[in-house]
Amino acid sequence: MIGENQGQTYCIDSGSIESTELQPVSCNLQTIENGITNSEWSMMYNDEVCCNNGHRMNILSSSYTEVAIGVAYSSSNEIWFVEDFYGACPAGYIRP
Repeated sequence: MIGENQGQTYCIDSGSIESTELQPVSCNLQTIENGITNSEWSMMYNDEVCCNNGHRMNILSSSYTEVAIGVAYSSSNEIWFVEDFYGACPAGYIRP
């Protein structure tokens, strides 16, 4: 069983994850962390309002027992954030 969350955000100066006026800044360890925090917050608390893509459901699912996280950033201050979730197939599951 697998699931995946993908997000694109920016390096941001503010640690305030609920701010709607976040301005991209140069990427460094702190601004990347702020961007990831903002992206994760959006996946957890704004997913149904925004897009209903199942991000929150993936994060909270007890079916997943492992997670792999990937982060990439660019010179244009963009951050790409990926979470891959893994778990055993449910009993009786027949692959289509």
